[in-house]
Amino acid sequence: MDNKIIKGALTPTDNINKVSKNNALTGSYKESLTKTDGLFLVNNNIKTRIDYVTINLVLICKDQFDEVMLKLKDWLKSLLIKVSQFKPKLKHFDDGQLLHSYDVVKQNCGAIKWPNNKTSIRLELTGFACELINLDDRYFFPLLQLDKFAKLDIRRIDLALDDLSGKYNIRHVQKSFSKGDYSPKSGTAPTRRDLKSNEGRTIYIGANSSHKKMAIYEKGKQLKLPVNEPFYKDWTRHELRLQGKRTQPIPLDIFTAPDSYFVAAYPKAYSRMLKRVEPRAIVREVKARCKVTLDKRLLHLSNQYGPSIILANQTMTETEIIRRIARCSKSNQPSLPIALLQESKTVF
Repeated sequence: MDNKIIKGALTPTDNINKVSKNNALTGSYKESLTKTDGLFLVNNNIKTRIDYVTINLVLICKDQFDEVMLKLKDWLKSLLIKVSQFKPKLKHFDDGQLLHSYDVVKQNCGAIKWPNNKTSIRLELTGFACELINLDDRYFFPLLQLDKFAKLDIRRIDLALDDLSGKYNIRHVQKSFSKGDYSPKSGTAPTRRDLKSNEGRTIYIGANSSHKKMAIYEKGKQLKLPVNEPFYKDWTRHELRLQGKRTQPIPLDIFTAPDSYFVAAYPKAYSRMLKRVEPRAIVREVKARCKVTLDKRLLHLSNQYGPSIILANQTMTETEIIRRIARCSKSNQPSLPIALLQESKTVF
């Protein structure tokens, strides 16, 4: 790999106006999925998405702790991620703050932790936080630009690739594993575990102690999409999980060239697949999750209160009915993330 670290957006390509297959679902979803992911990802046709990050910032100068912390918090706030006053689990650290979204239902976004001597900062970003970053045109560049203040050391990073065709499904992975596509050129073959639940099937490849492992699962079933939607059974996620170690550090350019690292981990299994699948799209996933929740709630509303609404509509307008019965939940109000609502009002 080229060790040159890119800290700004690459030169835009001419595919900016193209809409990939991942940006449009069939049937009832189609009209709601027009926005694409961040420009860096779209312009450079990057197909994988960073799905989880743990990174240490080892400060070059202890006196810069407050400055670096302020820059981190400003970046997170601009992503609509709030630094709360609640403490995370502090194993190996002395202090810290949990991160969550500004949404009505607060989503866990990770944590910031540090030791008493304030010589380093650990930043943990969950899948939800990474979604917000992947939607943002600045991508991870504000984080990478902190290398002037600290040595950036990736402790864990997850890369996810989606197949929507049904070709690279669980059965395909089982066959590929049996052929040795997930085995190294020399040495012992990785372990494999097959699990099944009401959220579909999952395959884990690699030991928990390994520096790399795969999790392949049926994403459409995990999201509980309607059974009649084509992606209920065809949507498979392939997730690479890398652990940084002293003998096997993770280069920083994995942020700007994630596809290369994804393929390099298991080249026989993924070199062909990466060329054939469409780029993963965060917007599709976020709105699909919300669509599932909306459909369930509307069905419950219809079953329980449909006749009463019909009666009300005989003497009231639809707007009057909505104003009369609508209310916000104090604890569990479903909603699109604020980050998407700020772009435009979305009609499902």
